Amino acid sequence: SAVFGQVNLNSPSQVKQALQAKGVKCDSTGQEVLKPLAGKYPQIASLLSYRKYAAMLKKLDELKNVHPVTGRIHPKFDPLNAYTGRFSCSKPNLQNIPRDENVGVDESIRACFVPQEGFQFVLADYSQAELRIAAEISQDRLMIKVFKSGQDLHQLTASRVLEKPIDQITSSERQCAKALNFGLIYGMGSSGLAAYASSQFGVPMTETEADRYREKFFDTYRGVRTWHDKEKLNPHREELRTRSGRLIHFAGKGFTQRLNTPVQSLAADLIKVALAILVRKLEQREARIICMIHDEVVVESKKSITGEIEAIVKAAMLQAGEGLLTHVPLEVDISVADSWAGK
Repeated sequence: SAVFGQVNLNSPSQVKQALQAKGVKCDSTGQEVLKPLAGKYPQIASLLSYRKYAAMLKKLDELKNVHPVTGRIHPKFDPLNAYTGRFSCSKPNLQNIPRDENVGVDESIRACFVPQEGFQFVLADYSQAELRIAAEISQDRLMIKVFKSGQDLHQLTASRVLEKPIDQITSSERQCAKALNFGLIYGMGSSGLAAYASSQFGVPMTETEADRYREKFFDTYRGVRTWHDKEKLNPHREELRTRSGRLIHFAGKGFTQRLNTPVQSLAADLIKVALAILVRKLEQREARIICMIHDEVVVESKKSITGEIEAIVKAAMLQAGEGLLTHVPLEVDISVADSWAGK
């Protein structure tokens, strides 16, 4: 490479040696370690860019097996492969194709997926599904109040943790709060939170800051703290039943997984109920479900009826929550697009 010379960029040991030779001190070449250093070292920014596009090329290579008759990719969806009940997808896996938020729509891998001529995609997903379910399970009064009022939970978290008026929260501070909300509902520790904030949200955070933010977070959301404390008192629990009555065995799982399991399990039930309702609603209409990604549904609809299908999809996904979530309202983000990248 022009930046590193004769170095195998896919070899962590060679990359580490090359970085150290250029004066970059790092214990590993993992994303969580290198991303915070990218602003200071152009070599690391170039390396991360290479990794991103190499991963995109690898994913595109997996998508080359288009059926010669249908012109489509036909993956395998397994509704019971994960112990939580979430769908898995293989041959190829369409559930790990990134949204590519940092590139233009036309550069996204999802832009390769387009409807047949005369059709459009109706793209729908549950807004902040895991946070809403965590609020439902923990019965945290403040979280429930926020979701019922339509407030921005991330802004509120930033305001409480940073002790600033909510109308003065910046976009970067809101991004920090997203890391706290999504990381701490599952009991992430301070060191893990600092790494998670940096690698997943681009937010630099010291372990000392993470420790302080954790304390303020759990002081703010006391219902979440109580939920976590109860789970700590029952470390040998081996099973649970979801609100739909499904039995899940999770013996031997760690603390984080025992918090994550009821949330993901309820989310899995929710999307399955939504799909079942939607299949019936789409009968006799020129529209069909063509893909689902955990809490997202992709429907291919004839252009002339996309408005009608959009309303049907949204209503079906909201109806699925009746009986599963009784205190926290669901929201569905929905749009019509000419490619999967259009959302």
